[in-house]
Amino acid sequence: MQILDSYFEEYFREMQYQGKAVKTLLAYTGDIRHFFQQVDKIDPAKITDKDFRDYDFLLANQIKVSQNTRSRRRSALRSFWKFLHDKHDIPDISEKIPDLQRLTSDPYVIYPDDLIAILHAQDEKDPVQARNGAIVAFLAATGLRRSEAVQLNMEDISFNSSGKCFIVRAPCAKPTGRTRQVNFGNFTEKGDIVSYHFGIW
Repeated sequence: MQILDSYFEEYFREMQYQGKAVKTLLAYTGDIRHFFQQVDKIDPAKITDKDFRDYDFLLANQIKVSQNTRSRRRSALRSFWKFLHDKHDIPDISEKIPDLQRLTSDPYVIYPDDLIAILHAQDEKDPVQARNGAIVAFLAATGLRRSEAVQLNMEDISFNSSGKCFIVRAPCAKPTGRTRQVNFGNFTEKGDIVSYHFGIW
């Protein structure tokens, strides 16, 4: 680990000399340390392209790791291996680091049981949680984009002519000035969770 730490210190100084911002370098060195911890190796010369692929697969399957974070970690590893090649004659295998498009995680899907669990976890007596439950129910029932939902006002939501469900006039995602009408909820169906949670709020 001492050898690896010396590489990190030298890499930091070299990149700082080349004009890299300290904030960027701190993020890069943290990313590189994370890589070595995950592959459980301390000698850069023993890293293989399989280590890169396994690491990328690990990141792709972690929901909390965004594509921006994955992209930054790739940049950090490529930069570090180019430094090792230039300064220590360690083979540059940075081209073995997979591109972002090659390994991507499937989108996370919320199933009906997940939605029910989320809504039932809300405390109806807490105004904030009641509001959050209404938002979750509303988005799930209407399929509105976030950009559409944030533009809504209370007057955009009313009952339909039969009085059996809510109706929302939502602005289109593109700034065309047009709106679209979406019905959601069903007051005639006992236990309709959308009507219940939206009605609480």
